[in-house]
Amino acid sequence: GRQLRHLVDVVGYAATRRGHDAADIAALDHLTTGPAALGLPAGVDVRWLGVAGFALSHEDTTILIDPYVSRLGLGDLVRRRVVGADLAAIDRYVPRADAVLVGHTHFDHALDVPAIARRDGCRVYGGTSARNLLGLHGLAERAVEVEPHRTYEIGPFEVTFVPSLHAKLALGLAVPNGGELTCDHVD
Repeated sequence: GRQLRHLVDVVGYAATRRGHDAADIAALDHLTTGPAALGLPAGVDVRWLGVAGFALSHEDTTILIDPYVSRLGLGDLVRRRVVGADLAAIDRYVPRADAVLVGHTHFDHALDVPAIARRDGCRVYGGTSARNLLGLHGLAERAVEVEPHRTYEIGPFEVTFVPSLHAKLALGLAVPNGGELTCDHVD
């Protein structure tokens, strides 16, 4: 049942992949036209890390948002294999962070977060699931469980988390693996 559901999700994504790829290229083109085009103050650097990941830098502070560069393979996804962060990819593509913001803990937003927190010694801001994820990796002290609408100051940045709903990706009917992350171990 579950494997069939995942296979249907993958086929649904594959059918619309060209549109996703085109949107990714357009977003990258938009970001590479410079901060002025985005209406950002001078000195603010925005770097797309792929998927939903961004690095925001200003002065000597870098914040990562949903950094994911390990790229889970399709075969791993279909077989539901346990995978870990690709440390070489993280070192190659992810700048040193002063903080990581996690919108939600699906693998394509949070798989690399514990490795980055360990590497950089930074705090991770997110919900209960992000706190639980860090705890699974022995990094609970780095977790900041955020309160909606509260402002958090991180260097020159002010960050506010706003509750949201995930798009229904499974043929437009359901959120894959929705709910809180409550597992007792990383596998």
